[in-house]
Formats: sequence, C-alpha cells, structure tokens
Amino acid sequence: MIGAGIGGDPRHRQLFVLTNPLAVTIGDLSYSLYLWHLPVIVFAGVLLAPGPAATAITVLAMLVLTVATYLGIEQPLHRAPWATRGPEEQPKPAAPTPSEPVPAERRPSALASRPAGYVPGKRYYPGSRSTSAVLPEPAVATASAPRPPDVDERMPVPPASIDAGTAPPWAAWRARFAPRVAMAGATLAIGAGATALAVMLAYGAPTLPGLPAAVPAPIDVAAEAGDALSVLQGELAAASTATSWPELHPSLDEAQRASSSANRAHDCFTPGVPLDAGRCTWGSADAPRHLYLVGDSSAMAYAPAFAKLADDSGGAWRVTTVGMYGCRFTDVLVESRDPSVMAACGQRKADVAAMVGASPADLLVVSNAFTLGRSVDGRDLDAGELVSAIASEVTGWAPAGHTVYLAPPPHGVDLGRCVSRLTGPSSCLAGIDDVWMQMQTATEARAALTGDLAISALPFSCWQGVCPAFVGDTPVRYDDTHITPAFAERLAPILRGALAERGLY
Repeated sequence: MIGAGIGGDPRHRQLFVLTNPLAVTIGDLSYSLYLWHLPVIVFAGVLLAPGPAATAITVLAMLVLTVATYLGIEQPLHRAPWATRGPEEQPKPAAPTPSEPVPAERRPSALASRPAGYVPGKRYYPGSRSTSAVLPEPAVATASAPRPPDVDERMPVPPASIDAGTAPPWAAWRARFAPRVAMAGATLAIGAGATALAVMLAYGAPTLPGLPAAVPAPIDVAAEAGDALSVLQGELAAASTATSWPELHPSLDEAQRASSSANRAHDCFTPGVPLDAGRCTWGSADAPRHLYLVGDSSAMAYAPAFAKLADDSGGAWRVTTVGMYGCRFTDVLVESRDPSVMAACGQRKADVAAMVGASPADLLVVSNAFTLGRSVDGRDLDAGELVSAIASEVTGWAPAGHTVYLAPPPHGVDLGRCVSRLTGPSSCLAGIDDVWMQMQTATEARAALTGDLAISALPFSCWQGVCPAFVGDTPVRYDDTHITPAFAERLAPILRGALAERGLY
C-alpha cells in the first residue's frame, strides 16, 4: 500500500501481489465470501465429523455459494438501473452565455469523466496512456459526460449495455446480466452436486426415510481385534520403558480432575439416581439383540467401550449399562465405606434384575472389583466365595453360556502421588497383585464349570507383568483402579473380537 504512491513504473509492477488476476478475482468475490464463510463453517462444524475431508467440503461449499451469490445477486443488484437516472431523465443544464463564467459546480469533474479515447473493457493503470486514437479537440460535452454506472472496466460488454442512448436502461441491464444469472444457477447446481458427492465419498450415503439402509460391508471382527490388540500391546511395551511423559489426550491432570464424570454412563451407576433404561441404553432401539453390562464401578469404567460397540454394530446390538459404584453384584451384601451405597445396594440389584426380566438379555457382561471383601455380618470372603456369590446373583439373567465375566485391569499406582515434574513414567508403573490373580483364577474356573466366558484384562492393560499409566497418547487410568473413557473406547474392537471368538457376537 505504501508502494502504491511511489512514482516510477507507470504500471506499478511492484504491486503485482495485489494487481494479479487471482488477487483481483478474490477481491471481487471478497464481500460474498465475507457473508458466507461464517455460516458455512458453523454448520459444517455441527454436521460433519472433524478431519481433512470436513475442511475440504467446507471450502468447496464456501466457494460455490460465494461465486453463485456474486454472479447472480451482488453484481446484478449493484449495477441495477434503479440506482441512477436514465439518459432521458437527466436534467439538461442551461448552456452558459459566452460572457457568463461557468460555475464551479457545473465544471466537468476529472474523476467522473472518461479520458479521451476511452475504450470499454480495457484495463488502465496510473500513468498509462491510451493507445487508441485521441480526439483532436476534447469537447466539453464529451469530456464531462458522466460515466454510465454499469460499465465494468475489466470485462467487455455488449454494445447495447454501453450505448445508453440506443436502449432503455432495464433492457441493457437484462442483456448484460441474464447470462451471469444463468451462470450463477449452473454454478449452484453443479456445486451442490459436487458437495453432496464429496460428503458421500467421505462419510457414506445418508439413509432417506422410506428407503432401505445401505448394507455395510462385513467386518472381519477377528482381524480387526487382532490388529487393535497388536497395536495396543506395542504401545504398552513402549510405555513400560519410556523415560519421559508424552503429550497425553486428555492430560493426566484433566483425567484425574474429570474422574468418572467424563463417563457418559455415569448417572447409570450413581446412588440416588433412579434407573432409566432409555438413558442408559445405546444402539438402535430396534436392534434384534440386547446386551447388558452390570456391576460396580468397574463395569461403569467399561461402559464407553460397550456403548461404542453398540454404535458400531450397524443396528445389530443395543447395549444397556446399569449398576452402582461400590455395590458388588453378589448374592451377599458386601461391606462398603460409603453409607449411601450400603443403603441402596440391595434395592439397586433388585431393580436391575427386574429390568433384565422385563427385557431379556441375549448376552450378559458382569464386571466387579477384584478385591477381597467382608459381608455385612462380619464374615471375610475369599476369592472363590466372592466369585461364587457373583455367579449366584446373576444366574438366569442370560441364556446358558451367554454370561461373560470381564476382569478389571490390575490396580495401578496412585497417580496423585507418582506424577510430578521431577518423576518420569517409571514412577507410575505397576505390577499384578496376588489378589487380582486369585480372583482371575477363580473366575476362569467358575466360567469353565458353567460354560460361560471369562475375559482377562492383562492382554490389553499390561506388558510382561508391567502395567503402565498410559498407552500411546492415552492415559489408562484416572486413579489407581478405574480406566479412562478414552482408553475404554480403544478397547471396543478387542472386546468385540473376544466375544466373536466364542460365537457370542
């Protein structure tokens, strides 16, 4: 801009960055782009999943709407004859007598007059001279004739739109802008088709009411589970020997601060919150098969994995996740340090049993804490007794062989104590405690006896007996016991593969 006022090159070549055809075109479109960019970005952010495809589709939609608006609305309205008087309406000033001086307000304006030899459609630069023939005597009438408002200096126009004396203003306007309006319509139609095609290629075709849904391609569940588990185990191995913390999403501070509140099934396991099957069920309501995930806070921690399993099932499964944290699903009442849990645990188990009875389960997944406990009458319960009490509680809730006992990960180190600016990831490494092994051994024995399935958490939470606090860029736990929702969602394909291997999915 500063260089614009510097003399020298009459064509101002130093301003090429502003005067090149691309910059001039963007400048012409800038107002329409200004009007459209924000609504397109806002709606795309709501309707499209984030990613490179969403960015490309957003830019395409902005470009189509901008060009169509510029050609079909902005330019025709800007150049419409209603903004100025037609030639026949212009007041004719009285010619001054030779002896009468011309008033200043009636003298020709240099800024509002054409230069001698002006050629419509030719681009002029400061200091440049016209190469056309120059009139020998610039008559006052020619020099001071006002420039028609609809002349575009950069675009050749038909003679009818230039010679205002031979055609009515609106006829000239229609002759000039009818092709542009047609081009705007074509741009909008072609652009809408291209945008719809881009959305379908990136996200799949939407299902319209009354039309059958597209059948998704069959998923090789075993291969998917194997790939996911292989990747996860590689990350576990790397985390077990890491010397510095990576950038985690969410960060450990965020994970600890959010705790279980970030879990979308949180209220389905909270004492004092009435059970609501609708709020605690994921997947299609018309799904032919129904899975229940029940238990204490260990089950709640796994809930995001099973909710994702339902969402990704293509309408085949719906999943209900219910229970209560601190309340083990056993046929004996186990002591809890929380009085509210002790008061509500028995009723919650009865309510869940009634819910399952009203809408029977095709598959039941049970997960409880792998710690020893004591009954309310003061009797210590060992691993075998606790596992038997769990089986007795849920017997009959699902068809024979369709109950799955899902182990929680082994206890980790208290993150509030092991994470600091002076310590590395090795301070938060944990091993596998003896009680966890006793509970897992007893669970596997019980499942083998009844023909049910026991899933160990070791393959996806530990590497060669070492359990790190993170995998890749995902924190595993938000305290010493419970996994984060982000980590739980990563387990969905692995759990799906374990179920499919037994013919349960």
